[in-house]
Amino acid sequence: SIFALDDVAKASVAKVAKAIDEADPRKALEDLSPKELAARKKAAKEAAKLEGKEAGAGAFIRALDTARLASMTSQTATTVRNTVSGYTRVGIDTVVKAVDRGIATSLGKGVQTPNEDIFALTYGLVNKKEAKAITEIFDMGFHNKATQLFRELQDIDPKGASGSAKIEKLRAYGKELNRLNTLSDNMFKRAAFVGSLKRQLNERYTALEKAGNLAGRTQDDFNLVNIIKEGKFNTIFGDKAGKKALDKAIEDALYFTYQKSPSNPTARAVIQGIHNAPLLLTSLVPFPRFIANAMRFTYEYSPLYLVQGGARSFAKDSNNYEELSKALVGTGLLAGAYAFRSSENAGENWYEYKMDNGQTFDMRPFFPAAPYLFVADMMKRRREEDPLFGDRSFITDSIQALTGTQFRAGFGIYAIDGAIEDWLGAKDNPEALQKI
Repeated sequence: SIFALDDVAKASVAKVAKAIDEADPRKALEDLSPKELAARKKAAKEAAKLEGKEAGAGAFIRALDTARLASMTSQTATTVRNTVSGYTRVGIDTVVKAVDRGIATSLGKGVQTPNEDIFALTYGLVNKKEAKAITEIFDMGFHNKATQLFRELQDIDPKGASGSAKIEKLRAYGKELNRLNTLSDNMFKRAAFVGSLKRQLNERYTALEKAGNLAGRTQDDFNLVNIIKEGKFNTIFGDKAGKKALDKAIEDALYFTYQKSPSNPTARAVIQGIHNAPLLLTSLVPFPRFIANAMRFTYEYSPLYLVQGGARSFAKDSNNYEELSKALVGTGLLAGAYAFRSSENAGENWYEYKMDNGQTFDMRPFFPAAPYLFVADMMKRRREEDPLFGDRSFITDSIQALTGTQFRAGFGIYAIDGAIEDWLGAKDNPEALQKI
């Protein structure tokens, strides 16, 4: 745990516990050095975070912000859009894995399939009972890891503030508002988690077979359902390699649902900073973790990732060609978006779909369609020699398209529009720019 206590802190807490048992807590503090006392305070603070405890006005404000953020995603329409986007992502994942395995086969490195492979995520959605049973077994054997995966409100309630009855009511209100969205979210998490485990088992079996290290084991020994039926789940995933596989499956599931914590320390610090200022920065950027994941998706599923994705796929320790496949599929999606923007169904604005009856349909809420449509529209403008830049709508549109964020009327869009307007108005005025 990131809140694990160091040795000094553990000793300090042990003294406090012993003194409490003796009904005189002051004894624990009498012989503590300043260093030990500081360590004890730090340990208590970190332990409180671990238990999800945060008291005082700060906790109330955070809980209030949690309810506010939950209300932003509580509408049924939001859940429908997220579900449609989720199914779209499943389709993209299936194509990526087909390209990945196709490259491997063409290079004589085909993967054996003790489990579903290319359609593993699709099967996880179709066979919900199996996916749920597997995740329940996972929860029974690795509860802390399961909690990490299925913790509710990942971007809405990152600190899990709790304490007074009022605060608990606010958190309960937020969870209730977000219940429908959470059900949809967990459905895709289960499918992505189980799909990742199955694919890793397939790759593990293939590598062992190639190296001649199967030691009498067959494909059935690497079939996830058989592993569970034989009661070997904890054994298979309890060693170092197994835990690594579980961690990767968790990361894959969180990445699939745009909830993975960034590996870049700067990005993590920015997200943490936003969450540390509830009602202030969260009004401007309500869901920073989602934005970070959306921007990562936009980059990795694009022609810009071809070189880096190829280098990662052909690296010595790589066991698949998924990264290169992402870039190739993203390039194909961009080409499709360009074809759409050049068709009769393209609306006047980059995000509009024009139906046969002349009505237009806003496609911005259905990420990841927005970034492809936006870039394709820029390519079309360039071909037709139309202006690309210059007004604030372009900057606002680019932010919304590339981050997957839909601004509505309120402080967030007002602040961004205001900043853009000030900058555009002062770009030819050095004194005004310096003031900004």
